[in-house]
Amino acid sequence: MTKSISEFKGVSNNLNFIKFVAALLVMYNHSFALTLGKAEPMFYLFSDGITLGGIAVAVFLFTSGYFVSKSYASKSNRDFLVSRFARIYPLYMSVILLCAFVLGPLATTLSLKEYFTNGGTYKYLLSLFFLPVNDLPGVFENHAFTAVNGALWALRLDIACYIALFIAGNLKLLNKKAITVISVPVAILFITVFALKFEPLYKYHDYLKPLYMFYAGVLCFTFSDKIRLSAAALAASLLLLFAGFYFGYADFALMLVLPYLLCFAIFSKRQLPGIFGKLGKISYAMYLIGFIIQQVFVMCFKTFSPYKNLLFSAVADIIIATVLYFVIEKPLYGLIITKCRKSNAKSAEMQSEHTYDKEHIKT
Repeated sequence: MTKSISEFKGVSNNLNFIKFVAALLVMYNHSFALTLGKAEPMFYLFSDGITLGGIAVAVFLFTSGYFVSKSYASKSNRDFLVSRFARIYPLYMSVILLCAFVLGPLATTLSLKEYFTNGGTYKYLLSLFFLPVNDLPGVFENHAFTAVNGALWALRLDIACYIALFIAGNLKLLNKKAITVISVPVAILFITVFALKFEPLYKYHDYLKPLYMFYAGVLCFTFSDKIRLSAAALAASLLLLFAGFYFGYADFALMLVLPYLLCFAIFSKRQLPGIFGKLGKISYAMYLIGFIIQQVFVMCFKTFSPYKNLLFSAVADIIIATVLYFVIEKPLYGLIITKCRKSNAKSAEMQSEHTYDKEHIKT
């Protein structure tokens, strides 16, 4: 009998490489929007407007839902919040500040005095709190999209999902019984939006899709002991996917089978060599700065085609993301987690001494 995905041990090199490829696909999608002001070619092939960039975001949210759920299940509330903060915020904050106080002054059409006395410069800092403030004064103002970093919308959804997961966990709603009950209205909403394409809701499908994929990740983790990888299930999933694309239900079929396809790839016994897995370590940094780098190339090389923009931006993105990973992301994550563990150890020691004192008094 095929083992369940919950029995997978060790690090998945496949997962890390998938995240690396997903970061590049997001850049591929943005290269057309930023250079030509239109969507990538795949958008025009299907009535549902599916894009490789959209699939990449779905991949990020699914893997986030699965592994953040796993993290929550194995940590205290405090450790969970600290680990999420350490993983997301230090690098995010660094990128926001670098945009405001390094990129902005270099790229703005305003004088330095005008830039630093403009309220918009400091309004941009509201994005430190994940608010949707995307523009800096005089920066990229003549581009097809003026946003300094238009990729952050998906990260904001991801953060909202973290909060929802944390609340659900504290309300004891992450067990199998509760998730089964919750999945009924989720399934109804999913069918209504992606199969029936109910217009009042379907117009928000670009935002509902990532949220659904996060929930699918939570669902797959919750029932990971029941999910088994088999050639037959893989073939059935691919057949359903092709049928959905053929009959005009591409979005519905893709969202339905993508979770299983990702589980099959991530937890497969056949793993890529470790060198491919290491690429995934910089995927978060790549995602955070990819859009910014592409905007810079649009500013400097206005005649670049989408593919030239992608090529040069991807190379720069990988190099800069690697630097950010080793200089900011990894050290600060390690520092915060180490301090948290020391604090936990000290608290445990104090609690032990308090308990001893109470017992000593009793005797």
